[in-house]
Amino acid sequence: MLIPLEQEISRTLRIAPRFRVPPLQRQPSYPPDRRAVYDGLGLPLADGLAVEAGNAGATFADAAAGAARFAAGEGRGGAGAGV
Repeated sequence: MLIPLEQEISRTLRIAPRFRVPPLQRQPSYPPDRRAVYDGLGLPLADGLAVEAGNAGATFADAAAGAARFAAGEGRGGAGAGV
């Protein structure tokens, strides 16, 4: 998307706060996935997989909601991206 040069600074300052946190950490699935890694450290494989499965509910719910938004047209061509 091209914007007039005179609007470049104001637009940059408006969208800059979104980039303070790395993209991965902005995803709702990040905290449960990270928690599963730390909770599963040192456990036997079967126990570690059980920890992962126990933390997966929020991740799956977020993935389903995101897929529904995409199916409805959000995210295509920047639509709904807030940029």
